Amino acid sequence: MDHVSIAAGVTFIDNKDMRNDQPKSRYHTLMRHIEHRIIAVGMSVIAYLLEKAILRSLKNGSAKP
Repeated sequence: MDHVSIAAGVTFIDNKDMRNDQPKSRYHTLMRHIEHRIIAVGMSVIAYLLEKAILRSLKNGSAKP
């Protein structure tokens, strides 16, 4: 269906191809790899510290399970 009715009664014809003309690169730049590694390490450190804090509070009895 290439005709879409609009509220004003005007017919809109859309025959444009929806594909992007520029091919996407499969390979990422070195900076992008480094950025992903830094973010992954940072998130891992934060998760580890949060886990240690939660386990410490459970052990001390300041939080209820």
